[in-house]
Amino acid sequence: MASVHQKQPPARVATSNDFEIPACSDSLIMAPNLSTDHYSSGLSERSPTVNLTNGASLDAQPPKSGHGFLPLNSTLYRLEMLTITLATLVVLFYWRLFVVGDLNLPLTIFWILWPDLGSFIPIGLAMHGSKDWPSWGPRLYNTLHTFLAWIPVFTIWSLATNSVQWPLLGWAGHITADRTVGYYLRASKKQEHAHSPP
Repeated sequence: MASVHQKQPPARVATSNDFEIPACSDSLIMAPNLSTDHYSSGLSERSPTVNLTNGASLDAQPPKSGHGFLPLNSTLYRLEMLTITLATLVVLFYWRLFVVGDLNLPLTIFWILWPDLGSFIPIGLAMHGSKDWPSWGPRLYNTLHTFLAWIPVFTIWSLATNSVQWPLLGWAGHITADRTVGYYLRASKKQEHAHSPP
């Protein structure tokens, strides 16, 4: 039977070598470098992807001087998109619908829904019950959720008909509304989610 007074190994005092800066060069977060493999692997899986000390984006190349750039999901960027979204709604559903009275309401609603209808319906049909998108899914989604597609369609259609196609503003409003709530363009490859150690 083991003795109750079994001798314990002496406690190890942490030194400055037990702390190191993570791989992100512009991050100031100190992370403990513990010697156990189990904890070290968990730490590497949860390495920070954003600079939590100053809120700067790690995706954008930092400027040569001054503070770093904000990430796309920052409050300021979202407020900008919210302002554009509200302005679009005022133009469509107050000015054109009630003041001028020439807005085609069913067509406007269609264009508001169009980015999701045109992307999620084909993607959903191709998934066949799977949780994975088809390889072309992100490209289709991004095409319908970017101003790079909306601007030429709006411009060419308005010039061809010699009149501003107001209902198409619904498409633009959908894009800015998505940016407001944090829905951005999709990556070409599925994100691998890190698993916390048991």
